[in-house]
Amino acid sequence: MSHAAHLTGDVSGRGLQMAGLIVGAARGHAARRDLRRLNDLSAAEALADEVHRLRRLVAHAQAEAAQARRDSVALGLELAAANQRADKAEGALARFASVVRQRLARA
Repeated sequence: MSHAAHLTGDVSGRGLQMAGLIVGAARGHAARRDLRRLNDLSAAEALADEVHRLRRLVAHAQAEAAQARRDSVALGLELAAANQRADKAEGALARFASVVRQRLARA
């Protein structure tokens, strides 16, 4: 084998070796990129699930707050009615005490 043929074979072999390294690196890069995409997709799905869960919690909290407001209004009305009854009872008691005092004063 001539020296030129030997050099040509060596250069060709190294060229194929370099091409193999480049193809391997490209495949590795593509595999890492695909893995990142899958990880990003998983993270996005997890985030979407969390957002959905938080929206449900917010809706539940808003419903509870609305119910608490309705309960507060109802309790306020009951308190106002109880105060009116207490005022009437105090008036009746004052009238009764006045009648008793008048009768005791006559007796």
